[in-house]
Formats: sequence, C-alpha cells, structure tokens
Amino acid sequence: GRAGRRAGGRAGERAGGRAGGRAGRRAGRQAAKQTSACFPGEDGRFRRMSVCFPGGHGQTQSPPLPFPREDVQSQPLPFATPQEQDQSHPLALFIPWGRAGGGGVLFHEACGHGLEADHVAKQSTVFAGRVGELVASPLVTLIDDGTMAHEWGAFAVDDEGRPAQRNVLIEDGVLIDFMWDELRARAEGRASSGNGRRQSYKHLPMVRMTNTYIANGETDPGDIIADTDSGIFVAQLGGGQVNTVNGDFVFGMTEAYLIEDGKITEPIREGNLIGNGPEVLTSIDALGNDFEMGSPGTCGKDGQGVAVGDGTPTLRVPALTVGGTAA
Repeated sequence: GRAGRRAGGRAGERAGGRAGGRAGRRAGRQAAKQTSACFPGEDGRFRRMSVCFPGGHGQTQSPPLPFPREDVQSQPLPFATPQEQDQSHPLALFIPWGRAGGGGVLFHEACGHGLEADHVAKQSTVFAGRVGELVASPLVTLIDDGTMAHEWGAFAVDDEGRPAQRNVLIEDGVLIDFMWDELRARAEGRASSGNGRRQSYKHLPMVRMTNTYIANGETDPGDIIADTDSGIFVAQLGGGQVNTVNGDFVFGMTEAYLIEDGKITEPIREGNLIGNGPEVLTSIDALGNDFEMGSPGTCGKDGQGVAVGDGTPTLRVPALTVGGTAA
C-alpha cells in the first residue's frame, strides 16, 4: 500500500510538473508577444528623445512622485509625428535599474553579449576588431566582475577551472578587452578571463557574462533630473527583444511618468523604447554617483541559463525612439 502510494505520488508530481511547465511556457510566450514588439499607432507616430537611465537596486525605493502611486491614471504619451520630430523639444527618459523588469538587462543584452569572444570570433558583433578604439562616451567604464561578493553572478572558479576575475572591458570609453573562455583564448594565444561557464555538467562551457556593470560617475542624480526640462521617467521596463549582432533593441515600458521643468509629474501610457546599444554607450552625456547592482537574473544563451548580475548609476543619453499609440 505504501509503495503504491509513493509511486502514485511521484507520478502525480511528474504529471503536475509537466503541466505546470507547459503552462509556464505558454504564459511566457504570451507575455513576450504582449511586450517585446513595438507597434506604432495608426498615424505612425514615434518620437526621438533624449534618454536618461537612473541607477537603482531591487530594494531601492522608487523615486518620489507628486501623487500617491495608487491614484495613478494613465495619460496618452505625447508623441510627435515624423514630420514634427526635428522641431520637437528634446525629452529625457529615466529608467531605474534593478526593479522588476528594470533596465539593467538592456545594457546586458544590447552591449554585453557583443563583448563575448565567441561572437567576436564569428565577426557577429559591432565590437569585433575595435580594441583600442573609442566605442563609448568617455564617461563610461564597463566592467564584468565574477568576484563581487554576494552578487548573483559571483563564483570562485569558472566551469573550466579558471579563477573568477574582475575584467575591465571598456575604460573611459575605450574598448580594452573582451570576455574569454579557454577555447577562444587558446586560439588567440592568451589566457582565459574566467568567463567559461555552463549551466550544468550536461553542457559544454562557453563565454558568458558574470556581474556586468557601468562604473560610478560623479554627478548627483538629482541634478541630472533637475537639469531635464522635459522628458519621461520610466519606472519599470517590460519584456523586449535584442539583436545581438548589431545591438538593436526594443523594450516595453510598463510604468512611466512625464518630467516637466525638472520634476516628475503625470503618468503616461505604456510605450516601447527602440534604439541601439552601442549607440547608447557613445551617447551618454551624464553619469550619476549612485551606482548599485540590480536584481539577480538568469541569462540564456544557446539553450543554457546561468546566473548573472547587472547594475549602473543614473545616466543620460541624448536620443532614443519611443513608439506606441496616443489613442
């Protein structure tokens, strides 16, 4: 009797797990369909705008709003028609990193993968052959660090036996190096950077990020906001898509507010951010001093998932495209 109950219980758990997994995958696909593509309105209205990305952590409070969050009533996003774009006043866009669906993943996906040596070897990244060149704003230093204590992407040694390292990829805007595993490093006659990782013993190691972040700046984030006459504050990003070959991306905004005269004012409806990761790096014109790592995540690549972290201080770039509908 006990053996039969145990066998029946295990069978039930397996069946339930399969059903739950199928349901989860269906929900994930549906969420992706809802958030990862950009569709302009019937009049084809988009807007080109300055963009600012504030730092933040999963435990960091949201920026102060001039009204209770529960009283939010979404307003149409003030898009400009293509004919009006040249005359439209520049906007700034603020994205707090580290909140659920936060913007740290944008730089991870749109820039980080392009700095992995397997993409470089295939010439499938805009960063290939550009070591020593200015590829970002001089304000930007981009680091991948597997030694960061208590962070999700930290470890003692990688899955090829190499100690974790702190690797400076971009320093003061100049491309210094890529991330390497043992296979690609040996082909180039150099040492691995400690980025050979795999999901489990069933998988082969490949070049993977660890904790990838933009280092701290010197400007008070409040000053960056106050210096923005007109813009958008994006409190939360949704799903998105990234072309890792050229860095083009689309990410949904699920919570956003207008910035008027240096202050966060009214909420707006959902829209989509459309841009290019390498272009964003080169366009950064302000970098805050409020660096924090964001919430932990899992990065998927070639069918494998590994734990990673990302972070950034507040930063601002002069132009991204926001698409959606004003209806």
